Amino acid sequence: MSNWKARYDLHKADVDTIMGRELGWWGRKKAAKDPNNLTAQRKAAILKAEAASSLYQPHNIIGTTSAIGQKPTVYYRSNSGTFGHITQEHKIPENVGREKPGKHPLYTAANTGKGGALEEKIGNKVIHTSRNQFQPFDPMASNASEILTAHMRNPGLKQVSNPDVHKKWLSA
Repeated sequence: MSNWKARYDLHKADVDTIMGRELGWWGRKKAAKDPNNLTAQRKAAILKAEAASSLYQPHNIIGTTSAIGQKPTVYYRSNSGTFGHITQEHKIPENVGREKPGKHPLYTAANTGKGGALEEKIGNKVIHTSRNQFQPFDPMASNASEILTAHMRNPGLKQVSNPDVHKKWLSA
């Protein structure tokens, strides 16, 4: 396995998004001397970025949500139970992109929200409510190529995954 600095460089944009900041001057200096000398937090962010890269692949697509005339939000789940989605179109620009992947044994996704919209839950706690109903992925659908290539058009993690930012944006 390559050193932590090389792994950071490979996933720099996503790691910096997860951390909320770039690797600073002192961190770069320490990593130049010892490529494995990154903080535990940055190493954890590297692991999350690597998990996102592994999750957001066509073979992990489970379905989509979308309104007519809208690019679909594509949902993913791996055999290991890691889950996430890529929002391709949203009125809040910061909400476009890959969601940070999650993993929990009590994760469920069902059309139980308002108007039959998709709700993702961990146990009884709703972690994401879609604007639309979930549709299982059909590789024969007319928009299958758009769904299968969502990960290429949206290569980075979302800059914002915080509900407070959504409230702030909507109230402005």
